[in-house]
Amino acid sequence: MNNLQIALNWSLFGKVFPVYECDTWEGGRFHAKKTPVTPSGHLDATQDPDQIVKWWDKDPNRLVALWTENGLAVLDIDIDLETGEDGFDRIRED
Repeated sequence: MNNLQIALNWSLFGKVFPVYECDTWEGGRFHAKKTPVTPSGHLDATQDPDQIVKWWDKDPNRLVALWTENGLAVLDIDIDLETGEDGFDRIRED
């Protein structure tokens, strides 16, 4: 599944917006990984499929961010790169 399809799927649950996939220089400015691409940041988030398609047609590698308004909570679970510990295992243990 590509990032456009992910954005369209997530937009069924809330507003989405594109973010930088890695630290990058663009337009003469530094943009950190996972910061918004859009001029007004998360305030540009939308559920409009036409706008979503425009954003990801312009750059299909952008990551998808979901604006967590209205009480929506997100849990980001990772693998610890130093120890190899799986975040899901840690949650189960705790």
